[in-house]
Amino acid sequence: MEAINFTALLVLKSPARPNFEIVQQQEAAYFLFRLSRTVMSCDKLFLGLSFIPWGIIVWRSGFMPRIFGVLLIISGIGYIADTCAGILLQRPLYIVLQPYLRGAFIGFLLTQLWLMIKGIDSRKTSPA
Repeated sequence: MEAINFTALLVLKSPARPNFEIVQQQEAAYFLFRLSRTVMSCDKLFLGLSFIPWGIIVWRSGFMPRIFGVLLIISGIGYIADTCAGILLQRPLYIVLQPYLRGAFIGFLLTQLWLMIKGIDSRKTSPA
C-alpha cells in the first residue's frame, strides 16, 4: 500500500511528461492516493472478518477470559461496519461516524496486552 503512496509522490515530484499536462499529472497522483485508501479499506474488511472467528475461539478455549472473545467479536463487527460506512456513505457523514466505529479497536488492543503481560505459563504447558 505504501508503494502506491510513494508512486503518487513520485508522479508529483517528477518533471512534467511530454504528453501530460500539470493538471493531468496532479489528477493521476490524486487517483493513486484514493486508490491507496480503497486498498486500506479492503484490508480492514478482511481484518474484521478474521476477528470474528478469533473471538469465537477465544470464547470457547477457556485459555483467556471470555470477555476478550466478546470484545474481539465486537471489534470485528466494528471494523466491518467502519469499512462499509466508508464505502457506502458520503465523506462528511462518514467523518461523523468514524470516532464511534474506531472505538471497536479496544477489544483487539486489550487481547494483545493480555497476551503480552500474562503470556503462556511454561510450567503448565511443558510435557510431564
